[in-house]
Amino acid sequence: LGAMAPHLLHHVGLVAGGAFLAGATGTWLFGLVALGAMVPMLVRLRRRTGGWRVPALLLAVMAVVFAVSRSVM
Repeated sequence: LGAMAPHLLHHVGLVAGGAFLAGATGTWLFGLVALGAMVPMLVRLRRRTGGWRVPALLLAVMAVVFAVSRSVM
């Protein structure tokens, strides 16, 4: 068993690294999809409010909610 430990840890490292990369990539991918889906709404909101202050605040709220939901999951 002692001789097999380095070999088993080698496989655990690969699996853990792959899971971390998949998790980080998925988080960025879904974040970009959410941002892309919000762009038309943000542009309409800017036209209605006459400035970028309200859309920027809404985008910040979305980023906070996304970060909190990602850290809890």
